[in-house]
Amino acid sequence: MNSWLFSAEDPKGKVLLARQGLALVISIAVAVLLLLLPGAPNAIGASEFAPLPSQPAVTLTNAIILVSPARLDFGSVAVGKSVTATFLVQNVGHGKLVGTAKVPAPFEIVSGGKYALTDREIQVVTVAYTPKRGGADAATVAFTGAAGANAKVTGKAVTKQQ
Repeated sequence: MNSWLFSAEDPKGKVLLARQGLALVISIAVAVLLLLLPGAPNAIGASEFAPLPSQPAVTLTNAIILVSPARLDFGSVAVGKSVTATFLVQNVGHGKLVGTAKVPAPFEIVSGGKYALTDREIQVVTVAYTPKRGGADAATVAFTGAAGANAKVTGKAVTKQQ
């Protein structure tokens, strides 16, 4: 099976071909030479592209929420003790991102749970895990504003016997 990576026509009508199996460096060198030499043929279809616009065709005007990381694992925590970890909430769009972060017990938002972020602004949201009884815990942190976002939190509560 012939698989062609590049083809062009020289001024005498001969077709120049580069097999896909040839070294990438050779293919790039041939392509650059064919495109840069005066009077050399263009790659097939290269002259048919429209010029790039000077302004983007679409302008973002809405806030876009980005939460990082998507998952926090608090690991093993003794019953009655508390451990904290953080999420970063960022407005990667334009306009104002107004929202809140909520999570069910035994997790709790201890700071940064309400935010009003302008373009590219970031806020730290701190979550605490305070288990009341032994066992694994998992929950979803719901971030509102724009289209909203969710992140997972997990932890394992251990008793003194474990």
